[in-house]
Amino acid sequence: MKHRDVPSVPSPPADSHSPIHERQRPIAAFGKVAVYAACAAACTFSAPQAQPCAPINQDLLLVADQGAAVIRPKECSNVQQNPPDFSWPYLGTGPYTVNLTFPDGHAEQGTATYNWLNWNAALPAGNYSWTVTLAGQTSQPRRFTVRADAVPFVVPDMTSLINQLLAKPHPRGLPDNATLMTMGGQRLSALATLRNQVNFNLLEQLAHRHRQVPPQRSERGNTAASLAAAARLPSQHRGRNAGDDVHAARRRPSGGDHLDAGPAAVRS
Repeated sequence: MKHRDVPSVPSPPADSHSPIHERQRPIAAFGKVAVYAACAAACTFSAPQAQPCAPINQDLLLVADQGAAVIRPKECSNVQQNPPDFSWPYLGTGPYTVNLTFPDGHAEQGTATYNWLNWNAALPAGNYSWTVTLAGQTSQPRRFTVRADAVPFVVPDMTSLINQLLAKPHPRGLPDNATLMTMGGQRLSALATLRNQVNFNLLEQLAHRHRQVPPQRSERGNTAASLAAAARLPSQHRGRNAGDDVHAARRRPSGGDHLDAGPAAVRS
């Protein structure tokens, strides 16, 4: 009995659409999606989140004294002066240390003898935080923002300012020559107008006016006239005796009770 060769069935190629490959393809796609989702979640959680600015309720700088110095700059404020004024309540004898963190992350320190500090330079625009340290105790960081249009106002060091004043020649109340020339140039037009007006007024003729001045009487003359008027009064208008009328007439015109002490005084 002869055996016939049964033709072998060729195996499917690797890229054929077999049921096994059809099942593997969704699994691979699901794995890629899971990897992408995990990466996105990791990237999201690793990114820094901006914390909202909120006032501090409990802190080293918060004291019960209602008359204490104000904390400046105010928490979460946009300052319009550059640099802002730094102040806080009095916590005891200094020195105080003010730590200022800049927008780029670096920090600088300033030392204050009292509970206030004038920062010695203008600050770049951006968000800042600052703390106050006294005797090893540090306050909570407070935040503020320096606006780009904040007005620069750097308070000079008082020692340097006094030395500059002492080195200035007398008279120190006048500006320097360059400033004085600038001021003079700005006022030339107004000064010329004023001079022209004064010169024009000098040419005017002053009007002569005569006024009558009443003649002045001396005190003695007034007393004599008062005595003569009293003598002419009827007897019923006089006092108990002529001495009372004379005494009334001898009073000073101001109504005082003192008699004239001059030669014409009436003596009893």
